Amino acid sequence: MMPRPDARCHAGHVARFFAMMVILALTLSPGIAQGTDVDTLAAARAAVDARPEDPYAWVELGDVLLFAEASEEAKAAYLEAIALDYRIC
Repeated sequence: MMPRPDARCHAGHVARFFAMMVILALTLSPGIAQGTDVDTLAAARAAVDARPEDPYAWVELGDVLLFAEASEEAKAAYLEAIALDYRIC
């Protein structure tokens, strides 16, 4: 019998899927994407500022930074998430 997946893990994957769908939709609409990327990054940074102990906020920031092609900053955000909870999905 396989172990049940952690509910947080599943919720994290669902949230990441929807976030990526929004980013994809914005990418397909260049006029919207230009103004929204800055807003999305600001929102992700605000989430980390509000909840620095939440590894999922750091993962979200890493995802946004990776999409923005800021790979070194994304790597730092992912490492922070892992440092907070090494079991992060």
